[in-house]
Amino acid sequence: MASRDEYVAKAKQQLDKLNAEIDELEAKAQNAQGKAEDAYQERLTDLRGQYEQLQGKMDEIQEAGKDVGDELMEEVENVRKALSDSISYFKSQL
Repeated sequence: MASRDEYVAKAKQQLDKLNAEIDELEAKAQNAQGKAEDAYQERLTDLRGQYEQLQGKMDEIQEAGKDVGDELMEEVENVRKALSDSISYFKSQL
């Protein structure tokens, strides 16, 4: 696995990209009406929750400093992958 600093830099870039994708979905969802709007808003709330969870894990890595273990980095990667998959699925539903 990459060094902690390399991993954190790469993960921050991915986090920023995922955040931008969520912002884009929020903009598209504003055009929805009725039941679709409610469903989109609920799904966006879920995506923001996953994003916040991922941000929390990134904070843990930064606080751990050089003592961060591979297990925590793997956990962050799993959460990032889940969020990315959720965003892709939501995009396919628009």
